Amino acid sequence: MKANVNAAALLRALKACLKHASTDATRPHLNAVLVEASAERFRCCATDGHRLIRYDLPPPSDAQPGTALLPRDVAERFATTLATTLKLTLKGLRAETFAELHVVDKLATLSGPGCSTTGDVSSETFPPYAQVIPEYAGSHEGADASGACRIDPSYLTDALAACAALPRGGRGTADLTIRGTLDTMTIASEYAGESVLVVLMPQRY
Repeated sequence: MKANVNAAALLRALKACLKHASTDATRPHLNAVLVEASAERFRCCATDGHRLIRYDLPPPSDAQPGTALLPRDVAERFATTLATTLKLTLKGLRAETFAELHVVDKLATLSGPGCSTTGDVSSETFPPYAQVIPEYAGSHEGADASGACRIDPSYLTDALAACAALPRGGRGTADLTIRGTLDTMTIASEYAGESVLVVLMPQRY
């Protein structure tokens, strides 16, 4: 896998995903951030089993498709590297600063202007996240707002913060639906090809 992506956007994606990833070291498949590169998009995902975030960035140039699961410590190190890269970049040029993520075998390398770091890729399997995302996500159509549910306030705060961190002008939608035996609340926001979708799984009263 290989992709050149906007450094500031990737930093936003990693920081948001780290907020939603599990902190339980005994669950390495959840204590991580999934990254996916394709000709259509660059995607980061994370979950702790109670909530899930999907963060999409615009299509990377000359992408070599692939996926990799970055352990929490590696994702945190990559976020620090991106933050350092942006600090070293003139303010007016930050929007045009790109970073390259390259994964060969089990080694991931992130490099940007003046900064580079590596980390081992996890051999664990990330859950099939697409099965959790309801069809109505990001739209007001098909959402049933009936019923009562309980949302952890900190989960809601983190979800809204991820959406609010998008570049100025991002707009958000929030929907609540009951699908079968699973209550799901989705919060979505997008701007200029960058999008965030968070799925929260409330508990019944």
